[in-house]
Amino acid sequence: MVVKVQRPGIEAVMRSDLDLLYLSAQVLEAEHRRDAARGRVSIVEEFEKGLIRELNFHQELANLLEFRRNLDPARR
Repeated sequence: MVVKVQRPGIEAVMRSDLDLLYLSAQVLEAEHRRDAARGRVSIVEEFEKGLIRELNFHQELANLLEFRRNLDPARR
């Protein structure tokens, strides 16, 4: 069993942390123009998408309801 708890104000904290990640990625890309440093910002973008999905408890509820329907013994 997994229990997910969302602390009040956590989204603002996460947004602030994401801003720092974006800034770091942009600095790395600007300072190291080699191919190895490129794509840092896109990595942070993908990370952000995942975090935002985790904060969406409406989607979590929809997933749980679908899971329950799929386990319904009356369904074949």
